[in-house]
Amino acid sequence: NSGVQKWAAQYNGPANDEDEAIAIAYLGGAIYVTGNSKGTTSGITSFDYATIKYNPAGKTQWLNRYNGTGNADDYASAIITDYTGDIVITGASAGDTTGFDYTTICYDPSGTNKWTQRFSNPAFNGNDYATAVAADAFGNVYVTGTSQGLSYSPDFVTVKYADSLK
Repeated sequence: NSGVQKWAAQYNGPANDEDEAIAIAYLGGAIYVTGNSKGTTSGITSFDYATIKYNPAGKTQWLNRYNGTGNADDYASAIITDYTGDIVITGASAGDTTGFDYTTICYDPSGTNKWTQRFSNPAFNGNDYATAVAADAFGNVYVTGTSQGLSYSPDFVTVKYADSLK
């Protein structure tokens, strides 16, 4: 209540390079942070999603990294916790042939990946950047952002993922 610092936690990724927190969520005493972290794969250094769960005392409970199908840059942009306690992260991930795609990941509270979904606009294989995520009481997940359409200018696109993925 008085603004006194209780704890601080720091994350330094495997490349010992740039790491940036982008979004934070809270549920039942746990703090979830997601962001972008330089990683290394086959000698290539690129950004990956990095998501961390901290307990109420600031101790890391789990850490998950996501390196997409393109084995290139992946940028997390949003995180939520849903009504079941799952954690959903979204952002943009370089595909192997599709440019950047919306990439949404759902973890259970123990950090197990329940599903990963990618969206590439079928109208044009350009860049798609997810910027926000929401969930409803029925377990559906909604992701929105910008997507390159046929006119080569960005449009906004919203995608609904059904609760059957959970």
